[in-house]
Amino acid sequence: MDDYRSMYLGEPHPIDFELLSLARIYYRQTEAFDRKVCTGPITRDGIMPATSRQFSMINEHAAAVFRDLKQKAVERGFSLGEFRDAMRIASREPI
Repeated sequence: MDDYRSMYLGEPHPIDFELLSLARIYYRQTEAFDRKVCTGPITRDGIMPATSRQFSMINEHAAAVFRDLKQKAVERGFSLGEFRDAMRIASREPI
């Protein structure tokens, strides 16, 4: 069943929960930063930037968090593709 869930449903194998945990950290950290910086409306996607400066700040922060967590994933023996898959799964979860 685990191979089916992984292959067809896009869910990680049980041993990949460390990887999924890293992906969840990305969404928690970026949303927390966005809420500190942005002054735009809150939508179903979270708080929105009100200015181009806010947009730039949150994108720079998100890129830095992604690089850091990607490096941690690689150091733990995961591939970039596996990390991206975990990011996709975590993106569908509530923050």
